[in-house]
Amino acid sequence: AILIPTINRSEFLIRQLHYYAKVKSQHPIYIGDASAKSIKSELEKIISDSSLTVRYFHWPKLNDRQTIAALAKQAYDDDSQFVAFHGDDDYFVPDALTECAEFLAKNDEYATAQGKAALVTLDQPGPYGQIQSIGTYWESKELLCSTPLERMKEILNDYWVPQFSVHRTIEFLRTCEVYSRIPDRNWGEI
Repeated sequence: AILIPTINRSEFLIRQLHYYAKVKSQHPIYIGDASAKSIKSELEKIISDSSLTVRYFHWPKLNDRQTIAALAKQAYDDDSQFVAFHGDDDYFVPDALTECAEFLAKNDEYATAQGKAALVTLDQPGPYGQIQSIGTYWESKELLCSTPLERMKEILNDYWVPQFSVHRTIEFLRTCEVYSRIPDRNWGEI
């Protein structure tokens, strides 16, 4: 399942759903919207004109971490074995998600799986524009250290986080519990 938290950025979500519809994503999409006003009606036309499975939740009182945890709980309740989340301005390649989930299903000793990541910059703010640059966000990352301190040092040495990886849903829910208790959002990511 793809988990997407959002707040007051319907144009980004619309762009994402068009992308996932165009690439014929088979993964269920869970949207947690913390905006004051629901945007469900704006999304319904895109959803009905596609083969996407989308579950939309309007939770205006939740923060981003609470929304991510609530979406993971919904996916878990719907029997999704694996989840990955991204912001409302990010994308996954659906076939890569499938490959990561298949890897995790065969390799219990791994906590997460991810592919390469790219950072795309547009020539203007907002969801649309001409591509200004494309760069590597991360190539191939492995975190094979035995202790939490060693893992943290490795992450800080060449910053990246496995947060945006494919996770087993039950383990991701446990991570969300820990993450929600860390007051500083950026430190919580690490």
